[in-house]
Amino acid sequence: MTETDLKAIIKDTLHVPVYDDGFSITYPSATYSFYMDSPELFGDGHAAGRVASVQIDLWYKNKEDRDTAADLLATALDDADCTSPTINRIFDATARKFRATFHFETRRT
Repeated sequence: MTETDLKAIIKDTLHVPVYDDGFSITYPSATYSFYMDSPELFGDGHAAGRVASVQIDLWYKNKEDRDTAADLLATALDDADCTSPTINRIFDATARKFRATFHFETRRT
């Protein structure tokens, strides 16, 4: 999955702005990051592919909207080329907003 593919999945599913810089945030919105690139499928001591670790944060003003969005995105990601995400739902005391954080892996294309 490419970053463009991921951004499209988020936008098409949630209809909110999607940011990759983490500096320009409106509410509701989503931010994402491909934060680690790892080797996979070793043969003869060499990697035959690459896996990216991904984080998505959903930002909402209220808990109910955050939970609805998290459920919708989890369902959309089930149909994408990635592992099933872990989802952490919290109230972010620093931002004073409700946040859902997704972590998963996908093959780099």
